[in-house]
Amino acid sequence: MTLSHLQPTHHYIRLSMQPRCADPLLIRKSIQDALADTFGLTFASTYIDVLFVNERGSESVVRVNPEYVQVCL
Repeated sequence: MTLSHLQPTHHYIRLSMQPRCADPLLIRKSIQDALADTFGLTFASTYIDVLFVNERGSESVVRVNPEYVQVCL
């Protein structure tokens, strides 16, 4: 039996935010607007999940497809 490495299906990014925002929808919209402004409409539709926002709204964790990680960073 041979072992093979599985390719990751998602990549997780931890973000620090300033100004603070505790609304996951607003965070996702802000990221998508920034991608549209930077790279155009093609990357504005990048699938982004906001998985966690801390109570103060200063940090969040988002999930993206591995092929778009460099675009989102």
